[in-house]
Amino acid sequence: NPDFGDSRNTKGFIDVIYFSDRLSPQGQLLHKSKTIIVEGRLQQRSWQTSEGIKKRKTEIVAEKISFTD
Repeated sequence: NPDFGDSRNTKGFIDVIYFSDRLSPQGQLLHKSKTIIVEGRLQQRSWQTSEGIKKRKTEIVAEKISFTD
């Protein structure tokens, strides 16, 4: 029976936006369960769907991505 009040038992996903002016293999190195370090800033966007539902999304605009072992 999971303890829903314990944040260590929850998983979430945040989109990372990364732009580079040079070609890099970083996109090929990313995969599920890969540990990375992202440096950048948080960005929140909000919009309303055609059905009138309000949505909000938090993203990281990355300036640097580092890979860990």
